Amino acid sequence: MEIEMNVLKRYAQYLDSEPERISELFAVDGYFFDGGMKLVGRDKCHFVGREEIHANFTRPNRPRTPVAGVLINGNAMRYNVKAGDSWIEAVAIVLLNEDGFIQSYVTQCRPANPG
Repeated sequence: MEIEMNVLKRYAQYLDSEPERISELFAVDGYFFDGGMKLVGRDKCHFVGREEIHANFTRPNRPRTPVAGVLINGNAMRYNVKAGDSWIEAVAIVLLNEDGFIQSYVTQCRPANPG
């Protein structure tokens, strides 16, 4: 479980300040699903493979994604992400492969409760 916690901590740090590095955490054939994409007006919310994941996090004009309130428990993480002027509450479950890379990262989201 400590390996998952370290990977999730790095994911949150990269999302906040170095999104171009997120794909480094994924297996070559890793899977990423972000249930919050529809909340910010994007249709595509799943990406397969490190290259596709990298392209998502490095796309032109991608806004910075501030992260707050990170709580990690084993292979699960709860955090708030700022999207435009709104905050989104996210809960993610991660599964690692035998080499310690993210094989599957699935996030469900909802608008964060202000206050």
